[in-house]
Amino acid sequence: MCMHALYKGDTADDYERWLEETVLKIDEGIESLERGEGDEVEIVFNRLREKLRQAKAYQ
Repeated sequence: MCMHALYKGDTADDYERWLEETVLKIDEGIESLERGEGDEVEIVFNRLREKLRQAKAYQ
């Protein structure tokens, strides 16, 4: 499921930029975990839930 919806005024370039940034963030996160760094799962899920709540409130 795609978490980034194209908002009014967004272009295909905006989406591509968002997608590239997201892939980089995921890669950085994986590298961090491989080094033994990272947050507890509960903290991560709480952050994601908050982002989802904010996105729903934005709509």
